[in-house]
Amino acid sequence: LQATVSQNGSYRIIITDSRGASRLDLQYHWTAGANQTALSAVAQLSPGQYQMDIYRDKELLAALPLMKVK
Repeated sequence: LQATVSQNGSYRIIITDSRGASRLDLQYHWTAGANQTALSAVAQLSPGQYQMDIYRDKELLAALPLMKVK
């Protein structure tokens, strides 16, 4: 996540579960501490598999593969 979200600017992170239901839609302006905000939000997810898409200025920066939350 930190490698992708490294430039200053506004980012949007959308996390969907394996059924395609949107679980988390985060929007924040990147600062040094913003990474912690995203990680703490991910920590609140129920166990399961999730897809994370990261956008910057409406451009898809990264579609991270399914991550497993225990």
